[in-house]
Amino acid sequence: MKLLQNILHLGTQDNQEETLRNQTIWLNKIAIFTFVIIGLYMLMHLFFGNSWVAIAFDFVYLFSAFLILFFHAQYQYTKAYYSIGIGYTLAFACSSMLIGSQNQIEYHIFISTLGTAMLFDDKWTKRVFLRLDLLYLPF
Repeated sequence: MKLLQNILHLGTQDNQEETLRNQTIWLNKIAIFTFVIIGLYMLMHLFFGNSWVAIAFDFVYLFSAFLILFFHAQYQYTKAYYSIGIGYTLAFACSSMLIGSQNQIEYHIFISTLGTAMLFDDKWTKRVFLRLDLLYLPF
């Protein structure tokens, strides 16, 4: 339990602004949840002999989750935001291509990228992610 608490509080400090502290803890929770869910999903892929391409996309999720925790441990919050913004969205888009477009995946990606854009404080980065959002809609 102590190890889980330490991982959840990676990148937090006592004198830290409360919103940044809460945001860091939530992103750490997302990373841990990703490790558990995608790890089980990868085992399922391996057990049922599914495509190695799907397993490769699962590795992108796991690598992004690792980067979130790594950058939080280094107190590099913006890099952690980029990791979730680019890594998770890329993995989601690629794995959605395997599923097909019958599920209107582009709207899920739109919401995911829109939420990611809200992590950043600077206007330039928000605009980049919002413009990337608009690229997903025609597909």
